[in-house]
Amino acid sequence: MLGLWTRVGRLDRIGAARQRRNPTAIAELPSGFTVFADMRFLPGWRILLPHRHVGSLNELGMEERSQSLLDMSVLGDATLAVCQPGRINYDILGNTDEYLHAHAYPRYD
Repeated sequence: MLGLWTRVGRLDRIGAARQRRNPTAIAELPSGFTVFADMRFLPGWRILLPHRHVGSLNELGMEERSQSLLDMSVLGDATLAVCQPGRINYDILGNTDEYLHAHAYPRYD
C-alpha cells in the first residue's frame, strides 16, 4: 500500500478507516468498520469492512467469521430500525474490490 492509496489508484478503505481518514466510515464494530456505499441509490445501503485485509470469509478463523457474520446482522438490525425497509439483503462479493467486504442492501416495497 502506498499511503492510503493502492498501486492501482484506489483508496485503501480498510487502512483509511483504521487511521480514521475514511470519509465514508460510520462506526467501528468488533469485526471491522461499517461504511457508506459509494453509490447510494438505496437509502441505508452500508458495507462492512474487516479490520485487516483478507481475500475472503474463508481466510478468517472461526471466531472471526462468527463475529463478522454477527456484525453483518447487527448492521442490518440498525438499518431496519432507522430506515424501515421491508427487509435486508446481504451480499459478500470480491469481484471489483479483492478484499472481504459485505454489503447490507435495504429493500423497500
